[in-house]
Amino acid sequence: MEVKLVPLPVPTEVRQTRAPGLRQDGLKPTISHNTSDLPLDVLDALAVAWRKDFFEAAGKRDPRRSCCERDTLSQEDIEHAFNKL
Repeated sequence: MEVKLVPLPVPTEVRQTRAPGLRQDGLKPTISHNTSDLPLDVLDALAVAWRKDFFEAAGKRDPRRSCCERDTLSQEDIEHAFNKL
């Protein structure tokens, strides 16, 4: 029997992290950015981080990853790219 899988949804926006505020100030709205507004290096950093996490969650080695690539894209790398906005 052949199984057809549904492709993963492609996001059209990404959320920005923010420092927690004071309780008395209440909840702050989530800041989001349309993916079409992001520079290529930010999109690439997010895609690389997602792909790494996806294969790790599956307990598999990414077949496209060469032995010479960095193991992780640090949160600082992503934040640096994101702060260019």
